[in-house]
Amino acid sequence: MVQPGGGTHEGLSLEDIREVNDLLLRSGATIQEINTVRKHLSITKGGRLAREVIRRGGRVITLIASDVPGDDPATVASGPTVPDPTTYKDAITILRNRGLWDRVPSAVRNVLEQGLNGLLRRRLRS
Repeated sequence: MVQPGGGTHEGLSLEDIREVNDLLLRSGATIQEINTVRKHLSITKGGRLAREVIRRGGRVITLIASDVPGDDPATVASGPTVPDPTTYKDAITILRNRGLWDRVPSAVRNVLEQGLNGLLRRRLRS
């Protein structure tokens, strides 16, 4: 299976995701920071895809071709099949530190706050 993108949490639009991505890119965020935020806005990234496949009785084999410095499997394509060491708090901190928290769509802030408060399904953790 090849997965170039991923679904988003309910309540988020493709436009919301595009806006967050554009803001992060313009802020000079690193690929690791961008992917940390993206993982927490997706229903497949950050190990969620693997968790769902395993939950349904499937088996996951991951082959990775990396274009990310350091080749961290959790960073490549935002790690849809590998455990994620980052948290919703990390994603919020990145947006705050980059001066973006008040500029991202309110739906994005809502998802991240719900995750921080334990109201969203968890990802595979490393």
